[in-house]
Amino acid sequence: MLYLASTKIVEHWTAQVQCAMVAVKNKNTFFYAQYQRLLVRRGKKRAVVAVAHSMIIAIYHVLSGQPFVDLGANFYDQFSTEKKINSYLTKLKQLGWEPPSLNRGLDLCDIFCALLPCGFSR
Repeated sequence: MLYLASTKIVEHWTAQVQCAMVAVKNKNTFFYAQYQRLLVRRGKKRAVVAVAHSMIIAIYHVLSGQPFVDLGANFYDQFSTEKKINSYLTKLKQLGWEPPSLNRGLDLCDIFCALLPCGFSR
C-alpha cells in the first residue's frame, strides 16, 4: 500500500480531476475531443485523468507566458480522414448498405467526400 507524506497532494489531484470533469462537458473544446477519443479505449476514469494531465500542461504554458489556443473539438478529425472514410464505408457494407452505382469511374471514397459538409477532397 502506498502512503503519501501529505494529504495536500491528494487534495490537489482531486481538484484537478474535478476541473477536468467539468471541462469535458463543453462539447466545443479540445479537452472534450480528447476525452471522447480516450473514453472508448481506456475508460471514463483514465480518460478524465488524461484530460487533467493535459490541462496541467496547458496551465504551465500559460503561466510561462504563452497564449492558450484551444485546438477545437474537431482537432482529431483532420488526421487520417481517408482511412476513417474507408472504415465507415466498410462498416456500412457489413450492415447491408449498398453503395450507389459507380458509372463515372469514381471511387466510393470520392462519393463520400463529396457528401461531407466541409467539402473535403483528396
